[in-house]
Amino acid sequence: MQGNTKTIASFAKKASSVVHEREIVRTVTHCDVVELNKTIEPKIRQNERERTASMHAAARCIVGGK
Repeated sequence: MQGNTKTIASFAKKASSVVHEREIVRTVTHCDVVELNKTIEPKIRQNERERTASMHAAARCIVGGK
């Protein structure tokens, strides 16, 4: 089975040309994720409101008339 794994891995494409280090620079804790989510949530809600308003405005436009 080990031989199949190496054969399959040889077909894989690298997702990035970045050389990765084995050293862990920083660990992201659950608290960090929660704090980040709280920070960006208002921006996400604002984008949602703007997208909805834009769709409603576009629905009232007539495009391509003669």
